[in-house]
Amino acid sequence: FVARDYFEVIATFDCQAGQYQGRWVAPDFKKNDADPELRPERIWQAASADRIVAECQSKPAVVREESKPSSQSAPALFDLTSLQREANARFGFSAKNTLGLAQALYEQVSYDSSTGQPITANLIDYLIPSAPDMPNYTAGRITTLCPNNPLGAKGIGESGAVGSPPAVVNAVINALAPFGVEHIDMPVTPEKVWKAMQKGTRA
Repeated sequence: FVARDYFEVIATFDCQAGQYQGRWVAPDFKKNDADPELRPERIWQAASADRIVAECQSKPAVVREESKPSSQSAPALFDLTSLQREANARFGFSAKNTLGLAQALYEQVSYDSSTGQPITANLIDYLIPSAPDMPNYTAGRITTLCPNNPLGAKGIGESGAVGSPPAVVNAVINALAPFGVEHIDMPVTPEKVWKAMQKGTRA
């Protein structure tokens, strides 16, 4: 990530009903996937911003506004792809960070054990198991160390698992430490936080 300076032009308009503010946007703006930092309201040269201000400063104009009632259907629920797209468009979040925040705070995300990719990425994959679908099993754990390094550690790359969920959850656990909370399951919903506080003992 490289920080870049940009400018915005915000004007205060006087009208019969009072004052309101508006932000300048480029009328010919086109999205460029090669530069996701571009926005219609961002001006990258100070001279361009000053020129826009000079052209608009104290200039009277006639504005016509019409309003009429309308109705629209409720939007469809987000799946993972549409959520990532919306978060990137509104807030500039990367797909990885959106997945991590959703997993840590809002939704249960399951992964394919063979590929490491999310298997609940869209609504059709949310299966509801019933009793006949649950086989008898015995839980256990087998430790298999990697023979190719002294620590026996294993690593993966480009997997569906991301680092932001543990960062968020660790922050929540730190905040709940005065209540004696040492663990909380994801997603960290307000209800779970409240129950953890009630069960814990304030230090």
